[in-house]
Amino acid sequence: MKPSQVVLGEPVNIYGSLTDFFGNGLTDREVEITVSPPEGTEEKFAVTTDLNGDYALYFTATSAGAGWGATASWSGDRTHEGATSMSVSFDVLPADMKLSIASSADVIFSIGTVDITGRLEATAQIPPQSNLLSGQEIYL
Repeated sequence: MKPSQVVLGEPVNIYGSLTDFFGNGLTDREVEITVSPPEGTEEKFAVTTDLNGDYALYFTATSAGAGWGATASWSGDRTHEGATSMSVSFDVLPADMKLSIASSADVIFSIGTVDITGRLEATAQIPPQSNLLSGQEIYL
């Protein structure tokens, strides 16, 4: 798995290989990868091995936190027993943020008004389902 630490919005490459007792890659087999967040419900993904028995999943977390885990399993077939990998872990760091602000006037008189606008943006591409920026309060 690479990398072992990512910023929210960056993918983690979870990969491995499925081989027989002699180290020969098992082709065209469906492997189930289970990704477990530090809190919440695990997600399961099906991937298929290639000609060498290798598989990969690019996973993008929807929340930050330390201690995410991933495990691969294969149920077996008529000539091979099933197998489950050791768990690997990774951390998802909070996304870096950028805050900008602008006013409609350079000078404000006591009886005048001024409009102030601002924008809060993540510097990385955050998955839309994370709702990371929704409902955030900004104090002036």
